[in-house]
Amino acid sequence: MFICICNAIKDVELREAALACDGDVDGVYKLLGRIPQCRQCVDDAEEIITEERHAKGVGSRKPPCLAALAALGAMTDSRVGA
Repeated sequence: MFICICNAIKDVELREAALACDGDVDGVYKLLGRIPQCRQCVDDAEEIITEERHAKGVGSRKPPCLAALAALGAMTDSRVGA
C-alpha cells in the first residue's frame, strides 16, 4: 500500500528502511533517497516506522540514518569501481 503518494513510497519500503536505521521520518525518507513533500503522510509513516521497530525489537542498536546512508553510498561506490 502506498503511504506517500508524492514519493511513491510503499509501506513495505518504509518498514525495511525503519529497520536499517534509528532516525525519524525525515531520516528514513532520506535513507530511501527522498524527502517528504506535502507531509500529509508523515503521521502514518511515523506510526509504521514505530510499529515495525517495536515488532522487531529494534531501537537505538541501529546506526543513525545518516550513517546508514553513508554506508550505503560507500557500498554503491565500491561496486561502481569494481
